[in-house]
Amino acid sequence: MGAIHLIEWHPIPGLGNEDFYFELDTYTQSAEALAGALATAWDMEQLSTVGPILEFHRLWMHPDHARGSLWCDVMQQLIRRRYADKFSVLIQHAFPIEYEGEEEVATLGNPPFRRRFRAMQRLYTRTMGVVPFPGPEAEEGWMWRALSKGVPEPKVRRE
Repeated sequence: MGAIHLIEWHPIPGLGNEDFYFELDTYTQSAEALAGALATAWDMEQLSTVGPILEFHRLWMHPDHARGSLWCDVMQQLIRRRYADKFSVLIQHAFPIEYEGEEEVATLGNPPFRRRFRAMQRLYTRTMGVVPFPGPEAEEGWMWRALSKGVPEPKVRRE
């Protein structure tokens, strides 16, 4: 028993970084954070021409089924069958959910948080093939993987 929450983002082709950011900012705080990370790594006008963006937003598995690779196998099959070659990138945010809303302790300076955060990054790299964004977004937990050919490498961009 479990649940996977994926979000499909379909940016308007040609929408610039600032407009993309403000568009996603109207949804939720997590959408705004995603937009900020994407806009600092890519030229959204260029990325949107490759395809929509797939966000791996949440995963929940019943503890009896959480061990092993079941969740990963399901995710990989779903991505391969429905999203590969149709979407530009897969985006994940490696952030321990138990620290959500705990800004005082959810810092890399807190050893228990740091261990859990790094473990999640290693797990996502090993199981989902995602790698950290370049620059400060990596320290915020943003990770990515190309789903289509023609996706440019992310770069640290500041506007």
